[in-house]
Amino acid sequence: GDDSDAKNSPVISGNQIGIVIENSSSQFVFNSRIGTNNLGTASFPNTHGIVLQNGSSNNIIGGSGLQSNLISGNDSIAIAVNSCNSNSIIGNKIGANITGMLGVSNFVGVYISGGTGNVVGSGVVGESNLISANTVGIILENNPTSTIIKSNFIGTGLLGNSVFVGSGNNYGVIIKNTNTVNTIGGTVAEGNTFANNNVSIGID
Repeated sequence: GDDSDAKNSPVISGNQIGIVIENSSSQFVFNSRIGTNNLGTASFPNTHGIVLQNGSSNNIIGGSGLQSNLISGNDSIAIAVNSCNSNSIIGNKIGANITGMLGVSNFVGVYISGGTGNVVGSGVVGESNLISANTVGIILENNPTSTIIKSNFIGTGLLGNSVFVGSGNNYGVIIKNTNTVNTIGGTVAEGNTFANNNVSIGID
């Protein structure tokens, strides 16, 4: 969305957890401002923005156009996916303000622990995530399997423009305690754009 649709975008802010998806499937979270004020210009933090847990599967967070979420300004994790399978995170602004050119930081943008087949980003036009201005953009931990991270703008401004007022992420992607096969990038159309991060990809 943009400033003109602020009155139509639910604001989910000031909570311990903004949204919990628990042992559920086929849920769709879209067109929301999670962790910001109603204009999407400043932080009004949750501790965590969205948490998927206990086997939740086949859920979609975001989308193109007005289905995009703004998930920024949260004190800890914007989107946590804990032991869940086949969920999609697409088309969101995570750590930026509504313009996509200024930072409203989360500590961590996307955290995936365990599970299989979760996808961050999409090769479809308009479904790339913008993940910028966070301490860590994406963390994969505890042996997630077949995670795909593709077609995201990590540390850049909107639409991959390298001009971002402020900073990118301190770390773009961190992989921790993981010995399983996951994919960052893919075909030319599925490549991620990294810029302005202190470290683009770290393996711990």
